[in-house]
Amino acid sequence: MVEDVWKTYGQGWVLQSINLTVERGEFLAVMGPNGSGKSTLAKILATVEVPTRGRVSIRGCDTISDSKGAREWLSYLPEEHALSKYLTGMENILFFGRLYGLGKGEIVARARELLEEFGLREHAGKQVGRYSKGMRQKLSTIIALLPQKPIMILDEPAAGLDPLARRELLSLLLKRVEGSTILMNTHVGEDAEIAGRVVFLSRGRIVAAGRPDELRQRFVKGEVLHIKLPVKSDKLEGLLKSISTGSLLRVTGEGYRVYVGDADEAAKEISEKSRDLGLKVSIAREEPSLEDAYVFAVGGYD
Repeated sequence: MVEDVWKTYGQGWVLQSINLTVERGEFLAVMGPNGSGKSTLAKILATVEVPTRGRVSIRGCDTISDSKGAREWLSYLPEEHALSKYLTGMENILFFGRLYGLGKGEIVARARELLEEFGLREHAGKQVGRYSKGMRQKLSTIIALLPQKPIMILDEPAAGLDPLARRELLSLLLKRVEGSTILMNTHVGEDAEIAGRVVFLSRGRIVAAGRPDELRQRFVKGEVLHIKLPVKSDKLEGLLKSISTGSLLRVTGEGYRVYVGDADEAAKEISEKSRDLGLKVSIAREEPSLEDAYVFAVGGYD
């Protein structure tokens, strides 16, 4: 339970008046861009940081006065890896397993099963410095799973991976922690879709919370058009903002997402104006996403 938590690092508030309850067995995703306060919240929940004011309790244990008791319930996967690139995968597992208080035999038994499941068995004897990004993510996940705690705090567990690798890792992870209480940070709407409940965090404040379908229905106004083009165009971007509901526009890796009342009419206008600008674009009508809902909830990206 998080009660009126605030956090500052000296200049300005990183978190402001955070109130949050996570039920036992719930899968909660905290969604927001970099700088929204997600990692700070995760660190406070994991007892790595303390709030400037407010209170956090884990299964009745106060994270400040009884941090040791709180840690007994949880496992934490930070966004920044603490792996040693000079040690092998197995040596890293043994090191962190001992920090969790596990015996060598117990660590080895669990590690063998997890290494096989995550496809790292053949790489366990290699130095981590030779691992790919995806392999390091998998190894960190294996280490977080070692103690088999009932609460998992996952800070961007699939960060930096391509969509296919991200889905694979999350699928493996969720299979392992089914039935546990999970709080997962992410800036990717597709990842947050798998959670039972999602919290939108913006500039250190919770702006909305609900099931993924509830948030899409509550916030996304009108229809969604995805405008794809090979190069960014400031002139086209200005046009799209003038057409889009509330002048809201989401930049994607392929172009822009625009929110309109009449998709057919808007698509025709965009197509004509694009030709006038000498731009070749493709226009597709798409279903609203959680990231679209986030844009409406915060009035645009932070």
